[in-house]
Formats: sequence, C-alpha cells, structure tokens
Amino acid sequence: MATWRDGPRYAPVERPFGFAEPLPSVSLAGEPPAPSVAPAPEQPPVAYGLDASATPLDAIAPAVGEVRDPRQPFANHGAALTAGTPGMATLSSSSPADRQPTTPFAIATSAHPQLQTTWAPPAASATPVRSTQPVAWRDVLNAAYPPLLIALVLAGIIASVSTLMALLTYSVAAMFLMSRVRFRFTQLRTANYIIVGVLVVIIIASAVMNTTMYNISLGLPWWIFLGSWGLGGIDLFLQYQGLRFGERPDVHQ
Repeated sequence: MATWRDGPRYAPVERPFGFAEPLPSVSLAGEPPAPSVAPAPEQPPVAYGLDASATPLDAIAPAVGEVRDPRQPFANHGAALTAGTPGMATLSSSSPADRQPTTPFAIATSAHPQLQTTWAPPAASATPVRSTQPVAWRDVLNAAYPPLLIALVLAGIIASVSTLMALLTYSVAAMFLMSRVRFRFTQLRTANYIIVGVLVVIIIASAVMNTTMYNISLGLPWWIFLGSWGLGGIDLFLQYQGLRFGERPDVHQ
C-alpha cells in the first residue's frame, strides 16, 4: 500500500491528528492440522459377502446370433446411375466380374424427358434475358445528381438574357458536375460532346453571317436552351435505364 514516503501525490489531503493501533494482532503461525481419519479395520465386517440369490458370472452365456461365414464374398449391388436402362433406376445383384470391360455403362436418370432438353447450352443466336425492376423517381433524381440538373435548367433560362452567361453555366455544369452521375457516364459524356459540337457550329455560323450583308440570326439562345434542357433530359433517361436494369454504378477517378 502506498504511503507518503512514495511521493506527495500519495499524502493525505488532511493532516491526521494521530495514529491508532490495530485492535487484533496478526499471527504468523501456521494453520492447525486437519483432524486425522480413523484407520480402516483390518478384517472386513461379518455381514459382508455375496448374495446367494445372484447368478454367478461364469454361468451367464452370451447370446449368439446369426453368424456369417467370413469366407463368403459380399453381395454387390450396382449403383442407380450405372445400372438398368436409361430413364429407370434399378439395382443389380451381379458381381463386377460378370460385366465385360467393353460394355458401356447404362446411365439412369430420374428427370422428365421434356426437361432434359433444357439442360443443353443456349444457341449462339440466343440473347440473354434482362430482368427489370420498378424504379422510383426520387431515386432517378438522386442518381442524376440534382446540382447538375439545376445548373442545366439555369443555363437554359439565362440563355434568353445573356448567351455568354448561359454558355459559362453550361460549361461549368458539363466540366465539374456531370461526372457525379451514378450510371452510364460514358453515354452522357458522348451526348454532351454532340450538343457542344452543334452549339460550336451554330456559334461559328452566326459569327460568319453577322459579317455579311444579310445579317441572318440563327437563334443562338434557343439552341442553348434546347441543348441545356436536352442534356438534362438525357441524364434522367440514362439514370432511369441504369436503375431499371439493375446496373452497377460507375466508378470515376
């Protein structure tokens, strides 16, 4: 037990007035020996002995059942898969020596004959069946990444006021937000490339026509509106298809 000699942290908080002597003293003597057991008698008791009504062990004979001659071979039964005619499971009691090695085994089956044709592999022209599952629109919106949809909607609305701001909003959405979708990112990126290519062609054509005497307007704000909202619709459609067919989410670096 630690005392004040082991350091100030073991000192009592309040100073004691005195020290009391312990009431009982601890004895260092050993424990008293256990009482000795009375020794057994040298002669057995008079009443000890075998009961006269009991049958002696040497008079009890074991029951002998049917004894098999160890020199006789065991009877061999053929397995169900290697005996009988096809389609029937039978047992054969003949020994293996009765069968010729050149004789083929008869394979027995318990399957229905009409089911045996379905075990064969499908034809090369067969297409795998794709299972579908119900999809909630809330899951579609979450998979399409709502910030991307909001940015595309705003780009289409801003196009009626400022084409430059609309193009900047569309570019930010395509560069930084489009990679956050869950399914079919490659297809969505391909659709974005097509829309960007069409917008670039229209912008160049508008710039060229504005330098001529005709001054023809190609309606660039409307094209930006269609491109932004069209990409949002494609995003929703691709996410719906991915959820419907149970595809794995894309992993982006």
